[in-house]
Amino acid sequence: MVGHLLIQSKGKSKDVSLSKRELEVMMQVANGDSTKEIANIMDLSELTINQYVKSAIKKLKAKNRSHAINLLYQHGIIL
Repeated sequence: MVGHLLIQSKGKSKDVSLSKRELEVMMQVANGDSTKEIANIMDLSELTINQYVKSAIKKLKAKNRSHAINLLYQHGIIL
């Protein structure tokens, strides 16, 4: 796993690992690219991109894309 971070909440810690693709997609989201733009860049379907984003949001226990990007920045996964 590429994007590895430790999330702490309410006294509990949890290791979170994003796959290489999930991290690549989230980095593109952080760059401001739309789902369609990311799909074109990565030569994948928009549905696949959305699945990667949803998976990353779920793993990070984020509320939405913006919150997920914020968490990745806070933990130094993306700069």
